[in-house]
Amino acid sequence: MSSYVDGERKQRFFVSKELAIQWMQELRSDTRCENFWSSRSPLEQKDIIAAFDVAQQRKLPLLKTVLAAKIRPYPTPKPLAQIIPIYLSTLKFRSLREASFKQIHLMLNQLSTQYGTLDTNTITPTHIEHWFAERKWARSTIDGVLAKIGPFFTWCVREGYCVSNPCKAVKRPMGDNSPPSIFTLPRLNNSS
Repeated sequence: MSSYVDGERKQRFFVSKELAIQWMQELRSDTRCENFWSSRSPLEQKDIIAAFDVAQQRKLPLLKTVLAAKIRPYPTPKPLAQIIPIYLSTLKFRSLREASFKQIHLMLNQLSTQYGTLDTNTITPTHIEHWFAERKWARSTIDGVLAKIGPFFTWCVREGYCVSNPCKAVKRPMGDNSPPSIFTLPRLNNSS
């Protein structure tokens, strides 16, 4: 009977098949493995699965793959209200138009007013969708706001404050198919 133990092939000879099966069951019922998967966070589970996939692709033992993998820091939990000023200070060194910077500042401050106490890592697409719904913004406004706050969450991912950008999964409302309202001079005079 042969088996892999700690990444190494182990071979043992047994007098009977029953003893071999008993030995295999003992290996499989290692108490150190009880509740292993359920005690892992979803992020750790994803990392383990990713490591396994890489090992399979490269035809390497999983343990060697894990040991050779680049260590990725887990997100640092910080409230949104603390992270936004840091991001805005980094924008000052970019070549943004003043109007763009003001819009980004305004949108992020509005988001902070709504969800400033939440950690950046806990903000979901649903939070952002609710924020849009409460403000009753049109599709075009939502697209513009996502263009302003999306890069903030991308920066949060890069800096380790978020696992993913929630803006990428936001469900946008159906497009507004009504023609634009064009006000003519006679129409303006009639409305006053």
